[in-house]
Amino acid sequence: MTQLIALPTHNKNHLLDWIITKDCDIDTIKNTQVLKKLVSDHHLILFELDAEKSPKVKRKITSRNLKTINIEKFKSDVKTELQTIDAINIENLNDALSRIIETFSTRTVSHYAYVKIGKVD
Repeated sequence: MTQLIALPTHNKNHLLDWIITKDCDIDTIKNTQVLKKLVSDHHLILFELDAEKSPKVKRKITSRNLKTINIEKFKSDVKTELQTIDAINIENLNDALSRIIETFSTRTVSHYAYVKIGKVD
């Protein structure tokens, strides 16, 4: 870490305000200045930041319109799906729960609320 301000930054001649950077980023901050324009008891610190704007990345967004689901039909189909799953015993509880979630999410939910895919900047 490197502290880039060497001059006093306070009207009582103390160095109170700092700019600290990682040693590897020291070249990104240039032309540091301490100006004694007293708007407060601290001096003004100016510097130039040499940074590049990162490129825009398009992101893929997926969503479902859950407001359009017919709740009664949905409940009925979920009940039917759950009745098709084999009896659950304590030894295969995790496997049975995983199958229930997988079956429910891929078949039932997808039937009622289609996935919409969009892109945003």
